[in-house]
This record gives sequence, C-alpha cells and structure tokens, in this order.
Amino acid sequence: MLPILFHPEAAIEASVAADWYELQQPGLGQRFENDLQTTARHVQVNPLIYAAEKHDERTWVSCVSHHKRRPGYWRKCNPD
Repeated sequence: MLPILFHPEAAIEASVAADWYELQQPGLGQRFENDLQTTARHVQVNPLIYAAEKHDERTWVSCVSHHKRRPGYWRKCNPD
C-alpha cells in the first residue's frame, strides 16, 4: 500500500473541521477524524478508483473539505 501524505494546508483544514464539528456537538470532531482515517485507508486499499497521478509512490491529499465551507472552495487549493 502507498503511504498517505496530507498537504500541510489539508492537514490544517482537517484539524479546523474537526474543531468546528466538536463545537457543534461533543464527540463529533472525533467522529470526523475517525471517518477521515477510514476514508484514507479505503483509498490505500483501492487507489485506482480515485484520481491519481501515474508514477507516484504515495497518495497525496491536497484538500479536506467539510460542509461548513463554501462548495468548490477547495478547487483553489495548491496540489504541490
């Protein structure tokens, strides 16, 4: 399985999202983090059903989006 690496801004976004969800309801932030990890493992097991670049030796997460944010904002994220 390829390692999963998060762009630094994606990692921050995930943390901010978890904090926001936790403020909405105790335990919800942890549930978000658990779901994110479950999804990451699913990508590791099934990398070919997701967008991918050829010849990469990693799975790169460029953005983490949650429903609080404006739809489509992540399209401006830096994928490098």
